[in-house]
Amino acid sequence: HVLKEDKSNYMALVFSGVSLQETGQSEKALIAFQDAIRVDPLNSLAWNGLVNYYDKIDTKEAKIELIKAYISLLNIETSEKKLIEFAQKLSTLHEHGNISEISLAIYSLLKSGKCVETTQLGSVLYEEALKIVLNDQKTICSKYYAEYLNLLYKQDKVPELLEHAKKMHSLFETDWISLRWICKIFNESYVETGNMIENRENITNYCEELLKLETQSATALFTKSILLVDDQKFIDAKHLLDQVVNLLPGLLHAWILLLKCYIKLLLFSDTTQAISKIDKLLQSTNNSKKRLKSEVDLLIIEVLSRSSDKSDLKRVLEITETVNDDIKANCIPHIIRANINLGHFAEAELLLINLKNTCEDQKYTEALGLLEDDDTALSEWWIEKGTLYWDAGQHEKSLIPFLKATKLDSTNYKCFLLLGHYYRKNNDIDKARRCYEKAFKINKRCSDAGIELSKIYIKLQNWDANLILLQSLTTGVINKKNSWAWMQLGLHYLEQQDYDKAVINLRFVIRIDENNTHCWESLADAYLAKGAYTSALKCYEKASDLSKAALYPLLQMANIKQILGEYTEARSNFEEILLSNKYYVPALIGMAETCLLQAKACFRNQRLGMSRDHAQVAADKLIVAIQQRSDLACLWKLLGDSCVFVTNLPEKYCCLLLSSSFVEAADVQGNKVLEKNDLFTLAIRCYCKSLSLIADNILIWHDLAVCYLSSALSTDDPELFEQLMNKAQAVVQYCTSNNPTSWQHWNLLGNIAINQSISRQNPPNYRLAQHSFIKAVIADNNSAIAWSNLGTLYFMLKDLKLANEAFSQAQRSDPNYVNSWIGQALLAESSSHADAMDLFRHSTQLSVHKQGALGYAHWVCRTLKESPLDAVIYSIDNMHAIPVACDAVTWYT
Repeated sequence: HVLKEDKSNYMALVFSGVSLQETGQSEKALIAFQDAIRVDPLNSLAWNGLVNYYDKIDTKEAKIELIKAYISLLNIETSEKKLIEFAQKLSTLHEHGNISEISLAIYSLLKSGKCVETTQLGSVLYEEALKIVLNDQKTICSKYYAEYLNLLYKQDKVPELLEHAKKMHSLFETDWISLRWICKIFNESYVETGNMIENRENITNYCEELLKLETQSATALFTKSILLVDDQKFIDAKHLLDQVVNLLPGLLHAWILLLKCYIKLLLFSDTTQAISKIDKLLQSTNNSKKRLKSEVDLLIIEVLSRSSDKSDLKRVLEITETVNDDIKANCIPHIIRANINLGHFAEAELLLINLKNTCEDQKYTEALGLLEDDDTALSEWWIEKGTLYWDAGQHEKSLIPFLKATKLDSTNYKCFLLLGHYYRKNNDIDKARRCYEKAFKINKRCSDAGIELSKIYIKLQNWDANLILLQSLTTGVINKKNSWAWMQLGLHYLEQQDYDKAVINLRFVIRIDENNTHCWESLADAYLAKGAYTSALKCYEKASDLSKAALYPLLQMANIKQILGEYTEARSNFEEILLSNKYYVPALIGMAETCLLQAKACFRNQRLGMSRDHAQVAADKLIVAIQQRSDLACLWKLLGDSCVFVTNLPEKYCCLLLSSSFVEAADVQGNKVLEKNDLFTLAIRCYCKSLSLIADNILIWHDLAVCYLSSALSTDDPELFEQLMNKAQAVVQYCTSNNPTSWQHWNLLGNIAINQSISRQNPPNYRLAQHSFIKAVIADNNSAIAWSNLGTLYFMLKDLKLANEAFSQAQRSDPNYVNSWIGQALLAESSSHADAMDLFRHSTQLSVHKQGALGYAHWVCRTLKESPLDAVIYSIDNMHAIPVACDAVTWYT
């Protein structure tokens, strides 16, 4: 009835098929099941009915259809138990169908993850499926081979695994998987048994082939290191194993072999990480690898017996109580060593008891007597003997034991380290260098060798070698023991002006040692050098907090604040330094520079009295500094700058009160007031003194020329004017000849040429002025000053078009340079242009300037007098012209 209403009802079709099958109507039942499958092919009920139908028919065609049904059920069934059952049924039908198709279906099922807890039966089916696939030329591929090899490895079938890996390699020569398996089982077998399961020549070839296919193969490098260990080349093997565990940190067998190499090379300080890693890996690995624990215990016992930590020595005795008798028998030397170091002398041999007692009591003579009575082929014996000589102060006698120890064991870094100490003490730098290099090559964690070697490289100025050394020391994880190398590397980069790398390395040190004052200072230096002033300031503040008595961080804090324009705070820091040492020259210089900068800032703001006062303080500090260090050119130069600056102040403020003994260079008491001409004379004297100390500084020559020019312009004596102008021109020509690319020198020469008219005997040298200004703008096309001067020259020559172009270029170069706007205003005024007043007004907003103040005041008066009311309202009232003009004229007066 249901099917009459709905012919595609799935459940009705399934039940119909079951009913028809039970009543013997098999063909109709088959049709019902097939119809149900067409309706819902992902439902397993109809498929199960189909399986029951074909399972009762014993024909080849029925078996083929049954196989198809089972394969379909593997794709849609979710029950793990039924999936295993279907797979098992399929495996029994492989004779009746396509073996490859059946095997692939079972393989796909077990790889799909549907059978999470695969039973033993499932594993067997999986293995059988893989065997079938690999025996069929149509389905064989590297992917299935890799799965099969992995299955054999899990089942610990080493001989079969090696055999099939070789077979796979013969079939797929360019595939690295087979080579990796060959090397892997060779590596593990060697570490676990100490024997090579493969011919040395063959494994060498396999290893080289794998490295060609995979250059950074940890497995191949591991194999290579085993061959080096077999050749007793432990140093090279250790370096390779370091690479292996970095590439593959979870490789247990590599860590064990690396631990063995550490022990062979006596690098016991390096074993901590290896032991910790081995312990973690043993805890996480399967039971098949835990057979390695006994061998690891033996290695750990030997390592701990070499420790100076009593807890490690006690652990030796604890571990030996838990191990079996065979291991305990092999641990006897280590137990004796641990007992001696713990002071349990009753359990140690008599000779070792006597040696230990005499060493601890500093009885070197008795200890040497004991050693003299014996001879041995052990390197450690000779090291102990040489060390006793060294500690007893008999340095010359220690050489022979150290040399013998080195000859007996050339892989013992301690021999070379001690030899290096000996040669260093005897000033044989080259031999000491070679010994330290050898020690460091063997043990890159030996800080003593690294520190001494770095010192030698610095002494020899071998910067490249020092960089290579420090880089090799900083490849691992930083800690307090090796932080010195990161510190030195940071300082190296700082000296080489690679500030970013310097910052990176120094910050690593700070994270480890937050109270390292020297590192905070160095980090601040790096930040300062790269222009990160705020970061530098914070670092210097931290250094100052850690070391209250240190002057350097406080000095640098003041210098940074000076750079940032925080002059008051900078002066406060300099004054703090000078309170503890009033003759500290760097602080005096910084104080003078800051005061001079303050003076210039006040001058720009028309605070003229304060400006002179700051300049006075600067001059006073510089005179004190000169009395301490008259050989410093910068002091004389700064004092000259201070004097020249004061000469630019109005007559009321144009004076300094200086020490009479300094001014007159004689033993005179009291102070003397220097006015404008005296200040020029002193400034010239200071610049000349500075040049006598550093004659090749062109900038000081330039300042001297400026001083001569300013002095000439301030004198009323024509003869003196000529002398000063000639000197100024001679000096600036010297500057241009030595540094022709500096626009400042050419600009100054142009100014000198223009101002020659002051004498009223010679006209301005317009040709020289034009040539000089043009050379200045060629040297620096963005120099607003030079372009403005060139525009002024053209304006004087009545060439208004060229003047306008020059002033325009000046405005583009620096829109805030007031002279270019005043120049344009004068051009507009000369041509009766309406914009003249606006240009003059804009110049008064930029800066105080005499010509701008007069020009704007003139236009305000003219507008009030001549313009209509509406123009007055706009230009005067709206623009607040009267108060602005009054202020400008006030500054002018």
